[in-house]
Order: sequence, then structure tokens, then C-alpha cells
Amino acid sequence: MSAQGILRQLQQVPASRTQVRRQDFDLGTGTAGQRTKIAEYEAETPIFLRPDADMRLAFTAVEQFSTDGTADNSETFDLSHNVMETVNTSDLVLFEDGARVSADSVNYDANSFDYTSPNTGTTLHAYYVVRDGVRVEIERQAPRSQGAVEDVVWDGTTAMLHERNQHKEPLTFDGSHPLDLIVPRKWTLQVYAKGPVPLSYTDEDTGSPQDTEATNAVLKIPVRKASHEVPGLAQAVKQRIIDPSK
Repeated sequence: MSAQGILRQLQQVPASRTQVRRQDFDLGTGTAGQRTKIAEYEAETPIFLRPDADMRLAFTAVEQFSTDGTADNSETFDLSHNVMETVNTSDLVLFEDGARVSADSVNYDANSFDYTSPNTGTTLHAYYVVRDGVRVEIERQAPRSQGAVEDVVWDGTTAMLHERNQHKEPLTFDGSHPLDLIVPRKWTLQVYAKGPVPLSYTDEDTGSPQDTEATNAVLKIPVRKASHEVPGLAQAVKQRIIDPSK
């Protein structure tokens, strides 16, 4: 069947408008200077990345600190990277021994934050929005059984994402053909990052992980989710990636 015939069949399949969110992804941690996969979602049924709806993205770094031996003492903690003030999410989220707390203040010029702990010798995990330029790519990828073809469907930098008011200037997908925005069943949607800052969703790679998550990291992708598979769809998408002229 032709690609157009397959698309006509897909249009007849019941589909729901929804979002693929951070909680739906298997999350990882980036590596500074290397292109690293930081999130992956496997499509249970075909999904269509909606170009007519807003996408939301914000990325964070995580650092671990320890409070001193004096309770109720205001301390300043220096961050390794540039923290950024943004309207898209909370600039800095702080946990103390795994419990959510609030920083006293954030100094964006000095890249630091102040915190007063009622306890002593506790472990802090700070998740903060970074200004440093990290390249982010959203990619769809076929499983190895289908040839493991891959295709970048969106890309940008953290500096652009975090400076932009995504409520007034939303992020959207753009494709020249309907097949350009389809993720077939069993294909994955992956997020890659490369830059000077290792982006993180959890504290698992810190010295003393406490099962905290970056609640200020935003990953919301608008999709139409089909109720079932369409025969030949994966092959049509694969062929489109290999040779867009056909």
C-alpha cells in the first residue's frame, strides 16, 4: 500500500489528544561534553507529534551540598554552572535529606543560593535551570528489528529555551510531510543533550542519592495517540526517513 493509503487508514483510527510528560519517560543523566540520551519513551501505539499544540521544555542541572554543624545558620552555596531566572518553571528546587525545602534566596549574578537549615550535617540536592548553552535534540528511533533508523524531529539550545517566554512564544513541531511527525508503535522518542553542563532529572549520579527528582524540569510533548497499529505504517515512516524524496 502507498504511503498516502496508509495515512488515510491512520486517519480512520480513533485517537486521543494527550501529552507525553516527564513521568512517562525513562530518565537519565547527561555527561558534560558528550551527546547523551537523557530521556526515552516507547510508543505503545502510533503517536503523532502535534504541530498545532504547544510543547513545554525546561532542563536542569543537579548538585549536592552538605550543611554545616550549626543549626539555624544561614549558609551560601556556590553552584558550578550559571543559574538562570526564567518564567517557564521554578529557577531552583531544593531538597534536604530528601524532603522539599525552600532556599532563602538565589543570587543570579554570583550563581549561588542561601539556605538556613534547622538541622546540622544534612545533605542538600539543588536542581536549577541552567543558562549555559546545551544542545538538545528530540529524536524518533526505530527498534533494531526494524533497522534502527533515527531522525531528529526538533532541536534547540537550553539558553534559547529558558530565555524564551514559552507561554507567549510556544515551542512547536514542524514537518513538511505527515510522516515526518509520526512515531510508530514500538519506536522510541528520545531526548539527547550535548554541552558543558550535564543535564539531570534525578540525583542518582550524585555522591549521596536520596531518590529526589527535578520537579522543575519540564518535558511535555503534545501528541495524538492512536488506539491501535496500522499495518505498513512503520515501513512507510522508515522509508520517508531514508529517502524523503519518495
